[in-house]
Amino acid sequence: MLSKVERDYLSGKLAVPKSYERVLKYRIKIKLRQFLMLELPLIQKAGITEFCTAIAKFNNNELVDPLNYECGRRDLNPGNGLGRPVY
Repeated sequence: MLSKVERDYLSGKLAVPKSYERVLKYRIKIKLRQFLMLELPLIQKAGITEFCTAIAKFNNNELVDPLNYECGRRDLNPGNGLGRPVY
């Protein structure tokens, strides 16, 4: 998992000197390599990738957040019972 500093650097919110930029890039590459080679295969083998179905359900009329999407749920915005959507 990326640290706050690493996320801020990647999103462009943080400007760092060239010497520290090299350190951040190295740390990010190490974490990415570890995730791709060790952790992702374990997650795939365990079958814990259902959130990807939310991406397949995306269309131009509705925006689906894959991290908060409940698989198999048809009503993506049921509201709060008062006729107003809950955000």
